[in-house]
Amino acid sequence: MDVTWGGVTAVNVVSHHLGPHTCAWFGFTKPMIPIDKKDWVCFCFGEIDCRDNIGKYDLWKPIVDVIVENYFYTISLYEAEKIFVFSVPPAVRQKTAAGDPWPCTGTDEERREYVKYFNQCLKGGCEKMGYIFFDVHDKYADEDGFFNLKYRDHCVHIKDPVFLNEFLCGILT
Repeated sequence: MDVTWGGVTAVNVVSHHLGPHTCAWFGFTKPMIPIDKKDWVCFCFGEIDCRDNIGKYDLWKPIVDVIVENYFYTISLYEAEKIFVFSVPPAVRQKTAAGDPWPCTGTDEERREYVKYFNQCLKGGCEKMGYIFFDVHDKYADEDGFFNLKYRDHCVHIKDPVFLNEFLCGILT
């Protein structure tokens, strides 16, 4: 897939979809992903953790801390020219998510806080490890900090890649 923004084209974007896994799962495994040392790699985990798992714990911040620490350790096992860590997208208001039933723990506001803290930890981990924090959270959020329906699918995923393209092409220029 080619990505174009402002006349700049990034070619040969390859997606390795590992299925609906959590950041916690990735942090305890090292899935075999074919990566060349010249590749630019983006790790995109954490949405499921924030939507469905972290809210099961009263003391959730230490859980996030451990998940993120393990996540960065696993990422550090990969060798690539550039490593990006994608921000967790904004929390979805449960009443706007399709699914039967859609798994969510905590209130909408609590899940929004889980995402905010998770992204703070991801940003700090990137700064510590020298990775690029691929942060488009705020661009995809509405005025209340939830996923803007204009940019998402019927579920919890980014539908309109406008801000993804903008970020990537900003890196290339």
